[in-house]
Amino acid sequence: MSCAGEVEEEKSMYEILDEIHEENEKLETDYIPKDPPEAGSLKELLLGVWENEEKDLETHLSKDRYVSYVSGSKNWDHDWEVTADPEMTASNKDDNGKFIQVISEKDGEPFYSLEIIELDEFKFHGQVTGSSGDGPYDHIYWNRVK
Repeated sequence: MSCAGEVEEEKSMYEILDEIHEENEKLETDYIPKDPPEAGSLKELLLGVWENEEKDLETHLSKDRYVSYVSGSKNWDHDWEVTADPEMTASNKDDNGKFIQVISEKDGEPFYSLEIIELDEFKFHGQVTGSSGDGPYDHIYWNRVK
């Protein structure tokens, strides 16, 4: 006698760990959505997915979030702004500014500032604010992911 029907396959430990890892990497959703950036602005041009030349860092810039992945694992998921000066204040937020400010979820203060050196539709070159510009991690060269 045989039993017909679907049999659920047991998952390996690795498959279960992968599922848990994927669940833990879901994007935060408890933030207040922002208005879209000014049409034709520098901030609007920044929106999208960028990867560094070594292809081990990927950054997703949406109007609401700065999400980065290092070697495929989620690293940051924070608010961000574009400002006219390297220090962010309430008055210098500017969609056409030269500085990206990534803002800590804990205290609302920027913890990372990147100067926009060069930007077009396909390439982005930035320099970490306050760096000498000589170190290996001072400059970031990104290509847009299509």
